[in-house]
Amino acid sequence: MSDKQHSLVLDTYYNQDKEALLFLLRRFISPSVPSIPLEAIFEIIEDSDDIDYHSICLEIVFMHKEKYADSLFSKLHSTRSQNIISFICGAIGVEPSVRELIHLIPLFFNDIEFRPIIRDTVFHDKKTLLLSLAYFVEDHPVSKEQEQLVIELLKTIPRDVFLSTKGSLSTLKLYDYYYQIPPQERHPKDTD
Repeated sequence: MSDKQHSLVLDTYYNQDKEALLFLLRRFISPSVPSIPLEAIFEIIEDSDDIDYHSICLEIVFMHKEKYADSLFSKLHSTRSQNIISFICGAIGVEPSVRELIHLIPLFFNDIEFRPIIRDTVFHDKKTLLLSLAYFVEDHPVSKEQEQLVIELLKTIPRDVFLSTKGSLSTLKLYDYYYQIPPQERHPKDTD
């Protein structure tokens, strides 16, 4: 994004010309747009609680999240802003990939403040969550507290989703965690 376009978006925002800003932002929704004003979007999200701004900014970031994944993850790990973290989780949570969840799981484990945001907006795709957890527990040392969180997350995964990975994940540490859960505490039913 050129500095000129970035400045134009922020100038329009700070001039409080809502219609002009929404018109300007709509141009960035198309996936064919070469770049988006990501830092300007973050500034608007942090500064405003206008639902129209948040909606269009969320749509823009969702449409470009693969292209800007590294920037999103960098921002996610560098900010303490609940607005920004909620916004990024919202963009990722629409159709989370394993790669995206692999970046969110350490934040989930290490920052109690953001656990509800991440759990509520991103962890709804149980198969992706399961695969991401498998990568996490294989690649990171897991503390006792994190082990309990892994087990709590495994309890939310339907039995058929877990068993569908039997051949590919059965030798991984995740299976050990799953079988530590008493059968009556595991997810009680299959997905239908």
